[in-house]
Amino acid sequence: MVNRSTLFALTSVLLAASAADALACFSRDTVATPNVIVRSINGTTWRVLVPGYTSVAAASGSYCAIGVSIPTSGSIVSVDDARVIGVDASTYDNVTWSSSTAVATAFNTVSAGNWTGFLGQATNSIAAGTKVVYDIVVTVSSGTTLAQLTTDLLASDIGSDAATSTGSLAGGTLQSVFRPTTVTEQVLYRNSRVFHNEAYSNISTRATADSADTLVFMQPRDFRRGQGEASGWVVRVQDQDQSTSEDVALGFVAYSSTTADTPDLTPAGRLTTVRYTLFGTGSGAAAAIYTLTTSVGVPVGEFSGLTIELPKPATDFPADGLTVAMQDGDTTFLPAAARAQWTYVANGATATALRPAGTTMHFGGLYDCGTIQSQAFSSVYGSNDRLSGAEALSPDATGGDLTSFRIQNQKFASSVALIMVAADYGPIKSSATLKDYLLQPLFTTLIVPTDANGVGNSIGFPVPPSVLLAVQGCYFNFTNLTFQFGDACRFQTR
Repeated sequence: MVNRSTLFALTSVLLAASAADALACFSRDTVATPNVIVRSINGTTWRVLVPGYTSVAAASGSYCAIGVSIPTSGSIVSVDDARVIGVDASTYDNVTWSSSTAVATAFNTVSAGNWTGFLGQATNSIAAGTKVVYDIVVTVSSGTTLAQLTTDLLASDIGSDAATSTGSLAGGTLQSVFRPTTVTEQVLYRNSRVFHNEAYSNISTRATADSADTLVFMQPRDFRRGQGEASGWVVRVQDQDQSTSEDVALGFVAYSSTTADTPDLTPAGRLTTVRYTLFGTGSGAAAAIYTLTTSVGVPVGEFSGLTIELPKPATDFPADGLTVAMQDGDTTFLPAAARAQWTYVANGATATALRPAGTTMHFGGLYDCGTIQSQAFSSVYGSNDRLSGAEALSPDATGGDLTSFRIQNQKFASSVALIMVAADYGPIKSSATLKDYLLQPLFTTLIVPTDANGVGNSIGFPVPPSVLLAVQGCYFNFTNLTFQFGDACRFQTR
């Protein structure tokens, strides 16, 4: 077995040799703390996130090997999957990973252990110096506690090396191996925000019948001003033939800095893209609401939109193909002058309008911080509804609409939230204590309890016409005396 201190010292030699041979892999940063982060998926499955790796080459058609050696007896039954994700949570779809007994054998040859191996091929270039996290999925025995899992992870080895297409380690005895010294459990919260009236969706559609589509939903800046990170998406999709599986990519996108309220579809503006496989069983058409999550938090800044890439239908639409539920803008009760173009179809870096102005999608984000959104108590559709779509941006005070707020913060479930109300959004504060406070000085507050899921709804109350208000939630736990600012929203009555 190779001495680990020697391995770290020789890592740079290996990487230089690998780059010269056009073999791409990910090196362990010498300054990285040897810790891992674990998240529970279910009672017998855990995700192990291993930070501290950097891409060292980016040649097309190259290979990288990941090996995990676990104790021969203990709580970990098997290592089932390995992949690489960016520190911004982007999935590297241009690296395809598969289980490899050849890699396991190669790691055992130079570092005896109980190794499971994975081989990844880069089909497109990855810029050298890209910071990544190893994402490893393990199965544990039923009833395993975090303490038991921690003990076994602290006795496990994690290795990586450039490799040949047959799984042989290019570095020979110069592989990079390290053993964790700390294990931290981390929960990523999934607080939802959907700018849409679910009960009044009137169409489920896509842009083309015979090609892949990328749809973009630029939720208005008044709907969400954020801080913290995103953690996934919720979307209602329909498959015309649910027997075919659909490879779908979801993402977050920045606002354009040059054209107001349009998406920045350049590589820099695409904040993350993660792929999922939907449907694939049954027969005939079916609709479903999917909640899809990321492995790590996604920094999305103050304002961001959503993207969904629909694959080319196996048979031209409408025989097959995915569509997204929408409410056309001309079916809402928001005045035409207040409607903006929020839905687009992307063609490369160009965005063109999709459906009428004011259209919304049943497509929203999940966020690690607490969320708040304005709602309109209104009977404009014929019944007394709590509307979260277009009308919530501009409640009709003269027509009798009441304003209310929905909040969610799973971290502060069964607790209390303070809804803070101000005249407008404010600047980002430099103070560490107030850096997440997003409003101008307060002039009133509301107190709302949260249920076991962290959800709360305020009562409906009248706001005079032509009043602009910005609101933000602050969440409290009086048991351990902690608090957290959430995101913010803004609306103007008419």
